[in-house]
Amino acid sequence: MVELQDHMTEKQREDVALLVTASVMQNLSSKTWLSGLGDLVDAVNDPGRYANSWLKRTAGSLAVPAGIAQLARTADPTLREADTILDAVRRRVPGMSQSLPVQRDVWGRPVISEGGVGPDIVSPVWLSTRQGDPVNNALLNADVTVPSFVRKDMTPEEYGRFREMAGATSYNDIAGLIGSPDWAAMPGDDKQEAVNKIVKAARKLAKENMGVGAGSIPPPPGYSILPPPPGFTIQR
Repeated sequence: MVELQDHMTEKQREDVALLVTASVMQNLSSKTWLSGLGDLVDAVNDPGRYANSWLKRTAGSLAVPAGIAQLARTADPTLREADTILDAVRRRVPGMSQSLPVQRDVWGRPVISEGGVGPDIVSPVWLSTRQGDPVNNALLNADVTVPSFVRKDMTPEEYGRFREMAGATSYNDIAGLIGSPDWAAMPGDDKQEAVNKIVKAARKLAKENMGVGAGSIPPPPGYSILPPPPGFTIQR
């Protein structure tokens, strides 16, 4: 604006000044440019909780330019887990992201980006829409949440399998509860308690079937127990 103002009319200078002001105001209102600073402050104030995730995000963005990361996201829209800093870099490289475990939702399903606003390859904004799932809709309408997964000592592969098994069981059992006459008659707190109970039981069963966690059946030395097919369980 400074370099070109001598070649502008008064009206053009006013229009450009308004555009610059509008651009600054839009950035201030969205605050996206402050996210990096905010993450750094969190990492400094609580390093045990935030430092590792901040380091992974920062290393990934420094090592791989945003344009290449968008290529990777377009070629592989499935979100991926990054267990280490090197994984965070791989997640942003086309052809390498597929080697990482997929991120899964509370039902154990892979999380997939739906697409961007405009051409995906150049879009800075990706959309997520409510899919109309009857179980999700019923829980959202009742203001009931599903507890997040806790990894603890599982490997990335074990954690992915655990979420897949426990999530599918939770979904089926909660769907049965929602379809019953009892659901509509339950107060909100009772609905939340019932969902928590179902999820806890499903995750305990998944750990037992996988041979991890308390109460599981450890395999003999040198052997491993494969998880059962969906719909089957390992009995003592």
